[in-house]
Amino acid sequence: MNVETDNVDTMIEWILNGTAHRFVLDVRPGDVSNNSRLVPQQIRGRYTGRLVDSTEYRDGLRVMALQVRSDMNARGLERIEGPVEVWVTTYWPTEAGDVDATSKAALDCLQQAGLIVNDRQCRPVHLDRAKDPDRPRIEIVVCPRGDRDG
Repeated sequence: MNVETDNVDTMIEWILNGTAHRFVLDVRPGDVSNNSRLVPQQIRGRYTGRLVDSTEYRDGLRVMALQVRSDMNARGLERIEGPVEVWVTTYWPTEAGDVDATSKAALDCLQQAGLIVNDRQCRPVHLDRAKDPDRPRIEIVVCPRGDRDG
């Protein structure tokens, strides 16, 4: 038994029978992979810093959330209240790019778009990466866990 193949086969079955929802987001993965930067500050005479989301990340996240929201509206999807299983596949233009580089943005955009209440609902989360120089993108599949066995 190949667990990876079984997971993919199961995901495809859920998409085909309408249990899972697939979103194809046309964004450059690099725009949402570098998600924070350190901002130095001084507190009570001590130098410290705090992490803030980068402008590129915020802009990319906004674009992703708008695409998810538009797709939700077109399909008549409503907010999912319970736990969900999520697959994130990032298609990079080259072999570079970590498998987990866009995971935070993918989950954040589902929450920002209103598909889920909080990204804590996402468990388990499956990550994958692939190369597509002609069309870099992020694909997200979401399956409410109450809609299936197991």
